[in-house]
Order: sequence, then structure tokens, then C-alpha cells
Amino acid sequence: MPDIPIETSTLERLKDHAEPLVDTYDSVVNRALDALEQSAGQPASHAGKKGERLIDPHKLPDLAHTKVLDAMIDGRSMRKPSWNPALRALLGCAMKRGGRDFGALQAACRGKVNMVEGCKTDDGYHHVPELGISFQSLGATDVCAALVTAAQAFGIAVDVGFMWRDKEAAAFPGERGRLQIPGMEKPKGMLPRS
Repeated sequence: MPDIPIETSTLERLKDHAEPLVDTYDSVVNRALDALEQSAGQPASHAGKKGERLIDPHKLPDLAHTKVLDAMIDGRSMRKPSWNPALRALLGCAMKRGGRDFGALQAACRGKVNMVEGCKTDDGYHHVPELGISFQSLGATDVCAALVTAAQAFGIAVDVGFMWRDKEAAAFPGERGRLQIPGMEKPKGMLPRS
């Protein structure tokens, strides 16, 4: 890994945009680069990072003991990415694409996500007021399976970079991975984006 000198003032600016105990300098710089590329109309260039394990969406590994480093849902970079907020963002995009039809969303998730209409905050449910739904938090592997199912059903692009923590119980201790699902502008049988 190269040793890159950084001015103290730049380092302090990076810290202002980092979530303590979650972000690394690399994840903050990548978020900044994503924002620059997006504002220039370019796609984020996560694909093919050296040393990343590209995940087959149909053969998900065990994602226990992972942390999300960066996430883009439908072309929008998440400021503080993690598994369940990524699912929340995807459900929001899916509701918009599906004409806010809860039944279509529930059917598309095919039992991968427990969700109800309205407000429910017990049993691990989180209310999403802007969507009028509540969904139950999931472990990383289950969130990933739900992301794959809903993203493919609604044609939503997903790009999530993560790493397995350096623990013996992790599937690939210390390694990085990336899940990428291409999106479609107007999925067959779906309403146009609002």
C-alpha cells in the first residue's frame, strides 16, 4: 500500500466526513470520489477494485461479521452506509418504481423481508414514515438476499462494497467484497420512475 502524505488540514476535513469506528480514510475518500464522479455525470468506478471479491448475487457467501464500506442504490451514494439502511433505501426506490403499491413490493421481496403497512416498532421493526411501511431488521446475509431479489424485480442498480472483519468466525477474514446488480431505466411491467 502506498504511503501518501496528507496535510493536517486535509486530514481534519476527512475526519469531519467520517463516521467514528466505521469509516476508514479509504471509505471517506471513495465517497468523495463517488460524489465528484456523479456530479460530472460519470458512473462511480467501484467495479474491478484490486483485491475485492466480486460476489455472485445468486450464490451469496456468509456475510456475518461484515461491515459496509460504501453503497450506491439507484445511482445515489449513501452517506453512512450499512446493511439495513441500504435495504431501506432500496425499498424506497422500489416503492417509487412500483407506483407505491405495497402489495407489489411485498410480492417482489418474496418472503425475504418481513414488512407491514403502517407503523410498527416492536419485534425489530423500523418504521419508514415517508413510505408508510415498517420492515424488520435482518442480518447481513439476509439483507443481501433481499437486496438482490428486490433490485432485480424492480430493475434498481445496487453497488455495495464491504469487508469481512478480521475475525475467525468470518467467512473471509480481512477480505473485501463487492455486490453489484445492474439496473434498468424502465423495468418491464413496472411504472416509470416518478
